[in-house]
Amino acid sequence: MNIRQVTGVDGCPAGWVAVSRHGVWVGSELGVLLDRLAPGIVALDMPIGLGCDPSRGCDTAARRLLGRPRGSSVFPTPTRAALAGRSHARAGDLNAAVCGKRISVQAFNLLPKIREVDRLLAESARWRDAVFETHPEVSFACMNNDTPVVASKKTPAGRAQRQALIAAVFGPHAFPAARASIARADAADDDLADAFACLFTAERIAARRHVTLPDPPPLDVCGLPMRICY
Repeated sequence: MNIRQVTGVDGCPAGWVAVSRHGVWVGSELGVLLDRLAPGIVALDMPIGLGCDPSRGCDTAARRLLGRPRGSSVFPTPTRAALAGRSHARAGDLNAAVCGKRISVQAFNLLPKIREVDRLLAESARWRDAVFETHPEVSFACMNNDTPVVASKKTPAGRAQRQALIAAVFGPHAFPAARASIARADAADDDLADAFACLFTAERIAARRHVTLPDPPPLDVCGLPMRICY
């Protein structure tokens, strides 16, 4: 597959930010955005396969790969049962009933987007086959000669390191051009950088050079693979 037919996607305040070698786009609904762009491969920073345990094997493997301190960026994934919770307390109750553990505020704040992805993949065989879960910090580590970026993406040093890696892969003008074309209120610098990291993995998937954690991945009760690709 031509690498220009792939897309990296991350969540952002406006909904979703998608990056390809053609440009950058923002959309409030993932399905609408993907239908508009029609990529052959999508690497997405959002949990897909949901188990009955808050620590999926792929999450554990990603944390081990990243080590400290970046391993903490791989949040415990809510169980499928927690998707029904519309408040933090209720989602925590549902999660605890399955695995004995409640969910963090960070995990709860991801639930609307996890639900959206889960619904899209349930309704669309096309996107079910084309969308792969990834994690930007794992992708950045791969871009950095298999060395995790230690500085947080929220710090000036961390932003500079990640943007330098993006420049090395996609060219020095890729990030500045993308940044100039969308509003910061829609997608922050770290959202955009993470989308580029996802694009890096999408291109590896298209070229069949990617790594899958774990390989082969287990499937959840809906038949979705619980994996992180990079």
